[in-house]
Amino acid sequence: MRSGFGRGLSRSSVRAEIDTRAVSSGTPSYTRLLTAISENASSLTAAQSEALDNIMLGDITDFTDDMPNFWQFGEPDTQASGSYAVTTYSSTTTGLTLTTSHSDTKFNGSGLAKPVGFWRTLYKPDFDIAIDVDNISGISSYGLDEWDITIAVCIGSSFRHDSMIGARLHSAGGTWKAQRVVKPTYDEQWSDGSIDTITTGLTGFSAASPPTGIRLRIQHSSYSTGYKCYFSLDGGTTYTTLEGANGGTGWYQMHAKDSGVGGLLNRYSFGGHHYVIVAAGQNHKQTTSANQGVCRVTFKDLA
Repeated sequence: MRSGFGRGLSRSSVRAEIDTRAVSSGTPSYTRLLTAISENASSLTAAQSEALDNIMLGDITDFTDDMPNFWQFGEPDTQASGSYAVTTYSSTTTGLTLTTSHSDTKFNGSGLAKPVGFWRTLYKPDFDIAIDVDNISGISSYGLDEWDITIAVCIGSSFRHDSMIGARLHSAGGTWKAQRVVKPTYDEQWSDGSIDTITTGLTGFSAASPPTGIRLRIQHSSYSTGYKCYFSLDGGTTYTTLEGANGGTGWYQMHAKDSGVGGLLNRYSFGGHHYVIVAAGQNHKQTTSANQGVCRVTFKDLA
């Protein structure tokens, strides 16, 4: 049987090459083998190429295409029909427009009830990902009304036993903030104790005049053993780091909610997949398009 790597590289010849190099040198050196693999990489089958595509990220601007490693949330049933019916998703070649009309769509950590958006699986431990958000409209100016667009990394899953860290653009009563949000293990959601707010660079905006565009970014470094969140108002030319008293400064290392983990079952967990979630939602119900939160997003792989 031939290997998917191409001509002449059968499983037996690959194993023989490895065994020979290991025995002759004492320390395995696979330069010749890796060179052969590289030279024959074009011989990957369509199925193997598809499998590789689905463990990669890459940018997504054209949402009308067949996108690898991409799962879209379903349409919230409260928005599918009835008083709050709305066209939730609009896929174009220049981005994905998200529209929310119902209170249950607000994403607040594990409160992942009925948001609109999508998720992708993160395979590489060193990642640098972002979303560009523009065409923001329909944001209410009432005091208790909130609207969010969030990019968050789930460590394990979005379940309460697991952890999340994210960057979001947040509107409350027509004012705007960029925030780092953290949900420690076994916390139900991010709350005041796990939100760092940056208003510098976001002053002067209102419900009637939201930011024309913003980039929200999350970076993870294995070397620095932590996460960093940023925002940019100029398409990534300059960034402001999202950090502060609640989560500290520098690279953030995920932790349990409190120190009493020894006597509490399932209070802390680690391991499992990493996912990136992009979600838009609000905490109020609106039947008119003037107050249904809208934004357009594109996904950026900056690594």
